Amino acid sequence: MIGYNIAISIIAIMFSIGGIILGIGYSINNRKMKEFGLEEIFQSAINGVILGVLFVSFMPNGLVSNSINNIVTSSSVSAECQGYMSGNYAICFAYNYLIGTNPVYIGNQTYPSLLTDSEKLLIPISIIYGTVSVISGLSINVIVASINFGNLLAPAITELGFIIRTILTAIMGIYVQASLLSIIASVAIPLILPIGIILRTFYPTRKLGGAIMAISIGLFGIFPLTYLFDARISSYFNSSLSGNNQTSQLNAGVGRLSGAISSISRSNSTTTKSILSTLSSDASSITSAFYSWVNGIIDALSLLIVQVFFLPIFSIILTIISIKELASILGSEVSLGKFDIF
Repeated sequence: MIGYNIAISIIAIMFSIGGIILGIGYSINNRKMKEFGLEEIFQSAINGVILGVLFVSFMPNGLVSNSINNIVTSSSVSAECQGYMSGNYAICFAYNYLIGTNPVYIGNQTYPSLLTDSEKLLIPISIIYGTVSVISGLSINVIVASINFGNLLAPAITELGFIIRTILTAIMGIYVQASLLSIIASVAIPLILPIGIILRTFYPTRKLGGAIMAISIGLFGIFPLTYLFDARISSYFNSSLSGNNQTSQLNAGVGRLSGAISSISRSNSTTTKSILSTLSSDASSITSAFYSWVNGIIDALSLLIVQVFFLPIFSIILTIISIKELASILGSEVSLGKFDIF
Protein backbone atom coordinates (compact mmCIF):
# COMPACT_ATOMS: atom_id res chain seq x y z
CA MET A 1 0.00 0.00 0.00
CA ILE A 2 1.25 3.47 -0.89
CA GLY A 3 0.24 4.94 2.48
CA TYR A 4 2.23 2.35 4.41
CA ASN A 5 5.27 2.79 2.18
CA ILE A 6 5.21 6.55 2.78
CA ALA A 7 4.84 5.98 6.51
CA ILE A 8 7.87 3.65 6.56
CA SER A 9 9.95 6.22 4.71
CA ILE A 10 8.95 9.04 7.07
CA ILE A 11 9.61 6.91 10.15
CA ALA A 12 13.10 6.16 8.82
CA ILE A 13 13.71 9.87 8.15
CA MET A 14 12.50 10.90 11.62
CA PHE A 15 14.64 8.17 13.20
CA SER A 16 17.66 9.57 11.37
CA ILE A 17 16.79 13.14 12.36
CA GLY A 18 16.45 12.08 15.98
CA GLY A 19 19.83 10.39 15.83
CA ILE A 20 21.46 13.48 14.30
CA ILE A 21 19.95 15.77 16.95
CA LEU A 22 21.05 13.38 19.69
CA GLY A 23 24.58 13.27 18.30
CA ILE A 24 24.77 17.09 18.08
CA GLY A 25 23.45 17.34 21.62
CA TYR A 26 26.19 15.09 22.93
CA SER A 27 28.81 16.89 20.88
CA ILE A 28 27.94 20.31 22.30
CA ASN A 29 26.73 18.89 25.61
CA ASN A 30 23.25 20.40 25.27
CA ARG A 31 20.79 18.66 27.56
CA LYS A 32 17.63 19.79 25.72
CA MET A 33 18.90 18.60 22.36
CA LYS A 34 19.92 15.27 23.84
CA GLU A 35 16.47 14.82 25.42
CA PHE A 36 14.68 15.89 22.25
CA GLY A 37 16.81 13.62 20.02
CA LEU A 38 16.33 10.68 22.38
CA GLU A 39 12.58 11.31 22.50
CA GLU A 40 12.37 11.40 18.69
CA ILE A 41 14.30 8.14 18.40
CA PHE A 42 12.02 6.60 21.00
CA GLN A 43 8.86 7.85 19.26
CA SER A 44 10.14 6.70 15.85
CA ALA A 45 10.76 3.25 17.27
CA ILE A 46 7.23 3.22 18.74
CA ASN A 47 5.79 4.35 15.42
CA GLY A 48 7.66 1.58 13.64
CA VAL A 49 6.28 -1.01 16.04
CA ILE A 50 2.76 0.43 15.69
CA LEU A 51 3.06 0.43 11.91
CA GLY A 52 4.18 -3.19 11.86
CA VAL A 53 1.44 -4.28 14.25
CA LEU A 54 -1.24 -2.44 12.31
CA PHE A 55 -0.04 -3.78 8.98
CA VAL A 56 -0.05 -7.36 10.24
CA SER A 57 -3.38 -6.89 12.05
CA PHE A 58 -5.38 -5.15 9.33
CA MET A 59 -3.95 -6.73 6.21
CA PRO A 60 -6.26 -9.22 4.43
CA ASN A 61 -6.53 -12.30 6.67
CA GLY A 62 -4.69 -10.37 9.38
CA LEU A 63 -5.23 -10.75 13.11
CA VAL A 64 -7.92 -8.08 13.50
CA SER A 65 -9.68 -8.92 10.24
CA ASN A 66 -9.81 -12.61 11.16
CA SER A 67 -11.01 -11.75 14.68
CA ILE A 68 -13.84 -9.59 13.32
CA ASN A 69 -14.80 -12.29 10.82
CA ASN A 70 -14.75 -14.96 13.53
CA ILE A 71 -16.99 -12.85 15.77
CA VAL A 72 -19.50 -12.44 12.95
CA THR A 73 -19.39 -16.14 12.08
CA SER A 74 -19.78 -17.25 15.69
CA SER A 75 -22.78 -14.91 16.08
CA SER A 76 -24.70 -17.03 13.58
CA VAL A 77 -25.27 -14.14 11.19
CA SER A 78 -24.35 -14.01 7.54
CA ALA A 79 -24.95 -12.06 4.33
CA GLU A 80 -23.71 -11.92 0.76
CA CYS A 81 -20.59 -9.73 0.56
CA GLN A 82 -19.56 -7.30 -2.14
CA GLY A 83 -15.95 -7.55 -3.26
CA TYR A 84 -14.57 -4.53 -1.41
CA MET A 85 -16.34 -5.61 1.79
CA SER A 86 -15.26 -9.24 1.76
CA GLY A 87 -12.34 -8.55 4.11
CA ASN A 88 -14.65 -7.39 6.91
CA TYR A 89 -17.72 -9.54 7.47
CA ALA A 90 -19.07 -7.08 10.03
CA ILE A 91 -19.27 -4.25 7.48
CA CYS A 92 -20.65 -6.69 4.91
CA PHE A 93 -23.41 -7.83 7.28
CA ALA A 94 -24.24 -4.30 8.45
CA TYR A 95 -24.50 -3.03 4.86
CA ASN A 96 -26.81 -5.86 3.81
CA TYR A 97 -28.79 -5.53 7.03
CA LEU A 98 -29.50 -1.95 5.97
CA ILE A 99 -30.06 -2.02 2.20
CA GLY A 100 -29.23 -5.51 0.93
CA THR A 101 -31.48 -6.91 -1.81
CA ASN A 102 -31.17 -10.42 -0.37
CA PRO A 103 -32.23 -11.41 3.16
CA VAL A 104 -29.68 -11.64 5.96
CA TYR A 105 -29.43 -14.59 8.30
CA ILE A 106 -29.71 -14.05 12.05
CA GLY A 107 -29.68 -17.28 13.98
CA ASN A 108 -31.73 -19.78 12.06
CA GLN A 109 -34.06 -17.24 10.45
CA THR A 110 -33.88 -14.94 7.47
CA TYR A 111 -34.81 -11.28 7.67
CA PRO A 112 -35.25 -8.72 4.89
CA SER A 113 -33.15 -5.58 5.01
CA LEU A 114 -34.46 -2.47 6.73
CA LEU A 115 -34.89 -0.86 3.32
CA THR A 116 -37.07 -3.73 2.14
CA ASP A 117 -39.14 -3.56 5.31
CA SER A 118 -39.56 0.19 4.87
CA GLU A 119 -40.71 -0.18 1.28
CA LYS A 120 -43.16 -2.94 2.21
CA LEU A 121 -44.59 -0.62 4.82
CA LEU A 122 -44.61 2.47 2.59
CA ILE A 123 -46.42 1.04 -0.45
CA PRO A 124 -49.69 -0.12 1.20
CA ILE A 125 -49.85 2.97 3.41
CA SER A 126 -49.43 5.17 0.32
CA ILE A 127 -52.27 3.29 -1.37
CA ILE A 128 -54.48 3.73 1.68
CA TYR A 129 -53.53 7.41 1.84
CA GLY A 130 -54.60 7.86 -1.77
CA THR A 131 -57.79 5.88 -1.15
CA VAL A 132 -58.77 7.95 1.86
CA SER A 133 -57.92 11.15 -0.04
CA VAL A 134 -60.30 10.11 -2.84
CA ILE A 135 -63.05 9.33 -0.32
CA SER A 136 -62.55 12.69 1.36
CA GLY A 137 -63.24 14.42 -1.95
CA LEU A 138 -66.59 12.70 -2.43
CA SER A 139 -69.90 14.32 -1.50
CA ILE A 140 -73.40 12.88 -1.56
CA ASN A 141 -76.58 14.93 -1.92
CA VAL A 142 -79.50 13.49 0.05
CA ILE A 143 -82.64 15.53 -0.78
CA VAL A 144 -81.96 18.77 1.15
CA ALA A 145 -78.69 17.66 2.81
CA SER A 146 -75.20 17.26 1.43
CA ILE A 147 -72.77 14.83 3.01
CA ASN A 148 -69.05 15.65 2.59
CA PHE A 149 -66.36 13.24 3.82
CA GLY A 150 -63.54 15.81 3.80
CA ASN A 151 -63.89 17.03 7.39
CA LEU A 152 -64.57 13.51 8.66
CA LEU A 153 -61.42 12.03 7.14
CA ALA A 154 -59.11 15.04 7.53
CA PRO A 155 -57.50 13.70 10.77
CA ALA A 156 -56.84 10.33 9.14
CA ILE A 157 -55.26 11.99 6.10
CA THR A 158 -53.06 14.12 8.33
CA GLU A 159 -51.87 11.12 10.34
CA LEU A 160 -51.27 9.00 7.25
CA GLY A 161 -49.26 11.84 5.73
CA PHE A 162 -47.15 12.03 8.89
CA ILE A 163 -46.55 8.25 8.78
CA ILE A 164 -45.47 8.44 5.12
CA ARG A 165 -43.06 11.31 5.87
CA THR A 166 -41.64 9.34 8.80
CA ILE A 167 -41.03 6.28 6.63
CA LEU A 168 -39.39 8.39 3.92
CA THR A 169 -37.13 9.95 6.57
CA ALA A 170 -36.27 6.46 7.81
CA ILE A 171 -35.40 5.37 4.26
CA MET A 172 -33.09 8.36 3.92
CA GLY A 173 -31.46 7.45 7.25
CA ILE A 174 -30.95 3.88 6.04
CA TYR A 175 -29.22 5.06 2.87
CA VAL A 176 -27.00 7.47 4.83
CA GLN A 177 -25.85 4.71 7.19
CA ALA A 178 -25.23 2.31 4.31
CA SER A 179 -23.21 4.95 2.45
CA LEU A 180 -21.14 5.60 5.57
CA LEU A 181 -20.36 1.89 5.92
CA SER A 182 -19.42 1.71 2.25
CA ILE A 183 -17.02 4.63 2.66
CA ILE A 184 -15.51 3.09 5.79
CA ALA A 185 -14.89 -0.19 3.97
CA SER A 186 -13.18 1.65 1.12
CA VAL A 187 -10.94 4.17 2.89
CA ALA A 188 -10.65 3.51 6.64
CA ILE A 189 -7.69 1.13 6.51
CA PRO A 190 -6.14 1.78 3.07
CA LEU A 191 -6.16 5.58 3.39
CA ILE A 192 -7.17 7.09 6.76
CA LEU A 193 -5.04 4.80 8.92
CA PRO A 194 -1.79 5.44 6.97
CA ILE A 195 -2.49 9.18 7.11
CA GLY A 196 -2.77 8.90 10.88
CA ILE A 197 0.49 6.98 11.03
CA ILE A 198 2.23 9.59 8.87
CA LEU A 199 0.97 12.46 11.04
CA ARG A 200 2.02 10.64 14.19
CA THR A 201 5.60 10.48 13.02
CA PHE A 202 5.93 14.30 13.12
CA TYR A 203 6.33 15.99 16.48
CA PRO A 204 3.80 18.86 15.91
CA THR A 205 1.06 16.50 14.62
CA ARG A 206 1.71 13.52 16.87
CA LYS A 207 -1.53 13.77 18.84
CA LEU A 208 -3.55 14.48 15.72
CA GLY A 209 -2.10 11.40 14.06
CA GLY A 210 -2.94 9.25 17.07
CA ALA A 211 -6.52 10.55 17.03
CA ILE A 212 -6.91 9.81 13.32
CA MET A 213 -5.53 6.31 13.82
CA ALA A 214 -7.99 5.69 16.66
CA ILE A 215 -10.87 6.97 14.54
CA SER A 216 -9.98 4.75 11.58
CA ILE A 217 -9.64 1.66 13.78
CA GLY A 218 -12.87 2.42 15.64
CA LEU A 219 -14.84 2.96 12.43
CA PHE A 220 -13.43 -0.15 10.76
CA GLY A 221 -13.58 -2.54 13.71
CA ILE A 222 -16.02 -1.32 16.36
CA PHE A 223 -18.74 0.56 14.48
CA PRO A 224 -19.85 -2.27 12.14
CA LEU A 225 -19.74 -4.80 14.99
CA THR A 226 -22.33 -2.77 16.89
CA TYR A 227 -24.79 -3.49 14.08
CA LEU A 228 -24.57 -7.19 14.96
CA PHE A 229 -25.77 -6.27 18.43
CA ASP A 230 -28.51 -4.05 16.95
CA ALA A 231 -29.66 -6.83 14.63
CA ARG A 232 -29.77 -9.31 17.48
CA ILE A 233 -31.95 -6.94 19.51
CA SER A 234 -34.25 -6.35 16.56
CA SER A 235 -34.57 -10.05 15.72
CA TYR A 236 -36.40 -10.68 18.99
CA PHE A 237 -39.15 -8.22 18.14
CA ASN A 238 -39.53 -7.94 14.37
CA SER A 239 -41.32 -11.19 13.54
CA SER A 240 -44.54 -9.28 12.84
CA LEU A 241 -42.69 -6.85 10.56
CA SER A 242 -40.87 -9.50 8.55
CA GLY A 243 -43.66 -12.04 8.42
CA ASN A 244 -46.66 -12.34 6.16
CA ASN A 245 -49.29 -11.35 8.74
CA GLN A 246 -48.48 -7.67 8.46
CA THR A 247 -48.66 -7.67 4.68
CA SER A 248 -51.95 -9.58 4.73
CA GLN A 249 -53.48 -7.09 7.14
CA LEU A 250 -52.36 -4.16 5.02
CA ASN A 251 -53.62 -5.72 1.80
CA ALA A 252 -56.93 -6.57 3.46
CA GLY A 253 -57.28 -2.98 4.60
CA VAL A 254 -56.56 -1.68 1.10
CA GLY A 255 -59.07 -4.07 -0.45
CA ARG A 256 -61.84 -3.25 1.97
CA LEU A 257 -61.30 0.49 1.62
CA SER A 258 -61.36 0.18 -2.17
CA GLY A 259 -64.63 -1.71 -1.90
CA ALA A 260 -66.01 1.07 0.28
CA ILE A 261 -65.13 3.63 -2.39
CA SER A 262 -66.94 1.64 -5.08
CA SER A 263 -70.08 1.33 -3.03
CA ILE A 264 -70.03 5.03 -2.11
CA SER A 265 -69.65 5.96 -5.76
CA ARG A 266 -72.60 3.73 -6.74
CA SER A 267 -74.77 5.20 -3.97
CA ASN A 268 -75.30 8.42 -5.95
CA SER A 269 -77.81 6.63 -8.17
CA THR A 270 -79.85 4.94 -5.39
CA THR A 271 -82.79 6.01 -3.31
CA THR A 272 -82.46 7.89 -0.03
CA LYS A 273 -83.11 4.76 2.01
CA SER A 274 -80.53 2.82 0.07
CA ILE A 275 -78.03 5.68 0.42
CA LEU A 276 -78.37 5.72 4.20
CA SER A 277 -78.05 1.94 4.33
CA THR A 278 -75.00 2.02 2.09
CA LEU A 279 -73.36 4.77 4.14
CA SER A 280 -73.87 2.77 7.31
CA SER A 281 -72.40 -0.34 5.72
CA ASP A 282 -69.47 1.64 4.25
CA ALA A 283 -68.72 3.30 7.58
CA SER A 284 -68.61 -0.11 9.22
CA SER A 285 -66.37 -1.43 6.45
CA ILE A 286 -63.98 1.51 6.71
CA THR A 287 -63.80 1.24 10.49
CA SER A 288 -63.17 -2.50 10.33
CA ALA A 289 -60.50 -2.02 7.69
CA PHE A 290 -58.67 0.57 9.77
CA TYR A 291 -58.80 -1.61 12.88
CA SER A 292 -57.45 -4.58 10.88
CA TRP A 293 -54.16 -2.86 10.07
CA VAL A 294 -53.69 0.14 12.36
CA ASN A 295 -52.22 -1.89 15.24
CA GLY A 296 -49.80 -3.61 12.90
CA ILE A 297 -48.84 -0.28 11.34
CA ILE A 298 -48.07 1.22 14.73
CA ASP A 299 -45.96 -1.78 15.78
CA ALA A 300 -44.08 -1.92 12.47
CA LEU A 301 -43.43 1.83 12.37
CA SER A 302 -42.28 1.91 15.99
CA LEU A 303 -39.83 -0.91 15.41
CA LEU A 304 -38.58 0.74 12.22
CA ILE A 305 -37.90 4.00 14.08
CA VAL A 306 -36.00 2.12 16.79
CA GLN A 307 -33.94 0.21 14.21
CA VAL A 308 -33.11 3.19 12.02
CA PHE A 309 -32.62 5.95 14.60
CA PHE A 310 -32.29 4.83 18.22
CA LEU A 311 -30.09 1.73 17.85
CA PRO A 312 -27.62 3.53 15.54
CA ILE A 313 -27.32 6.29 18.16
CA PHE A 314 -26.35 3.56 20.62
CA SER A 315 -23.82 2.26 18.06
CA ILE A 316 -22.32 5.74 17.67
CA ILE A 317 -21.97 6.13 21.45
CA LEU A 318 -20.16 2.78 21.75
CA THR A 319 -17.89 3.69 18.84
CA ILE A 320 -16.98 7.09 20.31
CA ILE A 321 -16.14 5.52 23.68
CA SER A 322 -13.94 2.94 21.92
CA ILE A 323 -12.21 5.64 19.86
CA LYS A 324 -11.46 7.65 23.00
CA GLU A 325 -9.88 4.62 24.68
CA LEU A 326 -7.84 3.77 21.58
CA ALA A 327 -6.69 7.37 21.28
CA SER A 328 -5.44 7.38 24.87
CA ILE A 329 -3.48 4.19 24.16
CA LEU A 330 -1.93 5.85 21.12
CA GLY A 331 -0.90 8.89 23.15
CA SER A 332 -3.65 11.18 21.92
CA GLU A 333 -7.03 12.43 23.06
CA VAL A 334 -10.45 12.69 21.41
CA SER A 335 -12.83 15.15 23.03
CA LEU A 336 -16.23 16.47 21.97
CA GLY A 337 -16.26 19.40 24.39
CA LYS A 338 -19.62 19.83 26.08
CA PHE A 339 -20.95 16.91 24.00
CA ASP A 340 -18.31 14.60 25.45
CA ILE A 341 -19.41 11.08 26.40
CA PHE A 342 -18.08 9.71 29.70
